[in-house]
Amino acid sequence: CIAIIPIAGLMTKGSSKFGTSTLDTRRALRDAVNDDKVKGIMLHLDTPGGSFAGLDELSGAIANAAQRKPLHAHADDLVASAGMYAASQASRLTINQTGEAGSIGTYAVIEATRGAAEMAGVKVHLIATGKMKGMGTPGTEITAPQLARMQEMVNRAQTFFNQALINGRGLDKAQVAALVEDGGTYFAKDAKAKGLVDAVESYEASRDYLASKLSKRSNLSRRSRALHIS
Repeated sequence: CIAIIPIAGLMTKGSSKFGTSTLDTRRALRDAVNDDKVKGIMLHLDTPGGSFAGLDELSGAIANAAQRKPLHAHADDLVASAGMYAASQASRLTINQTGEAGSIGTYAVIEATRGAAEMAGVKVHLIATGKMKGMGTPGTEITAPQLARMQEMVNRAQTFFNQALINGRGLDKAQVAALVEDGGTYFAKDAKAKGLVDAVESYEASRDYLASKLSKRSNLSRRSRALHIS
């Protein structure tokens, strides 16, 4: 049988009723790999992405599972950002005709609320052991060194995303750099042209493709055993 593992909504490390937990997905992958009745795995995605925490571990778990059993992925409507990071490790990635893929990049948001606090008649004093400690505390200003540190962290996180695309999708550094520079999503055919997906087809067609591969694999295995016995 084929284990269908959904990745829908916002991707977070912990459990959430609004999305998918990367920890839960890793457990599902482990169970599918260890279940002898499961011959193939399909990830079924519809996600805008999510948090960086736990994402590289999920990506690695998908890559490892794909080495153990045939593992394909299909996106219905959207596979973006963290979703692309994870799905890139599948042996085959497909998307429906009206779907979008991409949003390659990393970002962080921090609010400087000193002005708002002062307008409310509040002056906030931050007493900390280091210039980065307490960064983003409500009512404080964000300094230039703090912004530089955040940019450094965002850039560092992106290197892991880039490597996942290079390893999983077979893209070169220039292709990845162009995708990061744009940062947007692409409709299915354009996503395929840019190497983000392998084919544009329905979920049913993608699932049937995997099933046919498993059937051929099973037939070859039976023939091999027969030849060995004879």
